Amino acid sequence: MFNKERSHSSIFGMSWSPANATLAIMLTLLLLIFLFLFMTLTVLPAQGQTYQVIYAFQNTGDGSNPEAGLTMDSAGNLYGTTSQSVSQHGAGTVFELSPTNSGWGLTTLYSFQGGSDGLQPWARVVFGPDGGLYGTTLLGGGEGCDDQGCGTVFKLAANPQGGWTETVLYRFLGGRDGFYPDSELVFDGAGNLYGTTDDGCASNLKNNGTVFKLTPTDGGWNKTTLYHFGNSISCCSCPMSGLAFDSSGNLYGTAAGDDNDFTMNYGGVYQLVPAGPGWKANILHTFLRSGDAQYPVAGVIFDASGNLYGATLCSDNYDGNGRIYMLSPSNGGWIYTELYDLPNGGVCFGGPEENLVLDGAGNLYGAAHSGRGAMGELFELSRNGSTWVYTVLHDFGGSEGARPRSNLIFDRQGNLYGTASAGGDSQGCFSWGCGVVFEITP
Repeated sequence: MFNKERSHSSIFGMSWSPANATLAIMLTLLLLIFLFLFMTLTVLPAQGQTYQVIYAFQNTGDGSNPEAGLTMDSAGNLYGTTSQSVSQHGAGTVFELSPTNSGWGLTTLYSFQGGSDGLQPWARVVFGPDGGLYGTTLLGGGEGCDDQGCGTVFKLAANPQGGWTETVLYRFLGGRDGFYPDSELVFDGAGNLYGTTDDGCASNLKNNGTVFKLTPTDGGWNKTTLYHFGNSISCCSCPMSGLAFDSSGNLYGTAAGDDNDFTMNYGGVYQLVPAGPGWKANILHTFLRSGDAQYPVAGVIFDASGNLYGATLCSDNYDGNGRIYMLSPSNGGWIYTELYDLPNGGVCFGGPEENLVLDGAGNLYGAAHSGRGAMGELFELSRNGSTWVYTVLHDFGGSEGARPRSNLIFDRQGNLYGTASAGGDSQGCFSWGCGVVFEITP
């Protein structure tokens, strides 16, 4: 028989009496400690951080839908790209955002024209050793590849009298030459450019993908394919991320894999090592989907100890919004460690699509395309002993941005900047909005 009176004076089925009061108090304290640890090791809200939109695109000459992140110069100006615009073919723009007394002002540095020019930049621009801005466009450059061109590499140079001049450095030809470059570029110490083409990962033109190098020559650039992904690497195809150098000149990147259950190709992390006249590929980790993760669209970054960090779009077997992972060098190989499974928003393909970023304390920051909801979120992953704590910096809701695909960057004061590909206060891009540039202040 249920004793109502005892139920009010017991803990865990133990009656409250002087003989066991001490034990009951100890059990209560243990319960409180457990609850504290549970709350600490799960998703935490941001503490003392402020999110604000510093620019909302209107698609009235300023472009729309920024798919990539930003680059900052020494004066604190921000540079980025939009994938669409109201110019011919909706070809996209390169823009500059400069701080003013009343906020931020946007200047469109270049509007792409399509055709033999570029079309739809999906990667951020980076500064070269000569002070120019270098980037890629997914399409354009001429005919071929669905008659929209196979993509370009371009440079923007500032004119002494004002304005910027665009030069197409290379037009991809398709096929074994590569097509659809949608990742940012990286320079080596000699001024050579490196990048990847995904070769139609999201279309019917799949051709595995390439890693390429552009070498400056007198009056032009020579292009070399360093590696073509094919049957020799069964785990990997469609490299959609940029590349990272180590101190020995080796290249590191990710291949996203093929969204096709019949291929059993869920992506991997690779290393390219100079070997004579060519480059040798080593696979550091192969994603298996079941019991693992899949589709590493974001690239990898190094910490000071030589560890690599990256993210996937999906977690185990299409369940979950992606995974944050680490690869550590060990005895000539690499050890894979799962750091965190992102909160499940009920769909796959919600994880980060661009690189994570590290702060000076070793904390990781990124943008989840979907996150727990449909609009995406910004997060911090900080180390707490042997575990990692996931903190939400911002949940997107639409009017202040939606669907972030960009990486994040820090300024000298510790503020974070990035873009959201949709959302904002404009209805010029259907109901989703035209995208925003945002700032998070600590």
